[in-house]
Amino acid sequence: VISSPTERLISMQLAQAILRPLGHPARSSHQLGFLSSRFGRRGFATDQFFTTNDEVKLRFTDSGGDGYPLVFLHGWTANGRWFNKNIDFLSSKGLRVITMDYRGMGDSDKPGHGARVARISTDVKCLIDELELKDAVFCGTSMGFTVISLYYELYGKHRLKGACFVDQTAAQYIKPTWELGSLGLCTREMVGVLKSELKFDPQGFGRGVASSGFGVKPPTEEEYAWFLKEYLKCDLEFCGRLMEDHANLDLRDLIPHMKLPILNLIGGATKSHNIEGM
Repeated sequence: VISSPTERLISMQLAQAILRPLGHPARSSHQLGFLSSRFGRRGFATDQFFTTNDEVKLRFTDSGGDGYPLVFLHGWTANGRWFNKNIDFLSSKGLRVITMDYRGMGDSDKPGHGARVARISTDVKCLIDELELKDAVFCGTSMGFTVISLYYELYGKHRLKGACFVDQTAAQYIKPTWELGSLGLCTREMVGVLKSELKFDPQGFGRGVASSGFGVKPPTEEEYAWFLKEYLKCDLEFCGRLMEDHANLDLRDLIPHMKLPILNLIGGATKSHNIEGM
């Protein structure tokens, strides 16, 4: 969420980084301002719904326009609204910005099945096929990184031109060959505790997730309330099983073979992952 000049600069750099791998020359801030006047400010996209190939209805937004398509893929227990301010800013730079709510989260259906990252990746494919996107860039935050990686493993570069990874390690669990996993969910026992907390203290767990997800700047009471409202839309039992699948994956052998431009971002104040393991 863009709320300071520094964050606005980062989003500007992200817009430039996205345009560059698509074969478009990098633009200066002045030139990006020209794009803003050319394409106009679209504001937030309205809610829309599509149906996956296994008959699950999912929410998405599409800012529209003829710009390069940028698909934001959210993290665990989040939804597409996490990117509202990013939609407004980046669409003003000429990008066509798309978000979605995964199954079991946000305002999408809660079918109770499909609690696997590979299924989420297939849902992404259903959406971009529905929209007939070409040369899309995927930007995945946290578990969104894993969604992109499995999309590539399953479907290659189908409609995909580039990717941006934000704050996620390729292997969460610590093991004899890997000590740079997640800072908070690095063993199966920890994931088991997480599932219990989701069941018996969902609001308390949600407050903890909010605190860890806001980085250096703690959330305001208003931000806390908004986060909890959106978080509690989730089917938390489903999300517990999804985290079990997500945390068990080790994608270190896949990443070096992804033949497309990738921008990898990690916040210096991350409370979730070891920076050296990005």
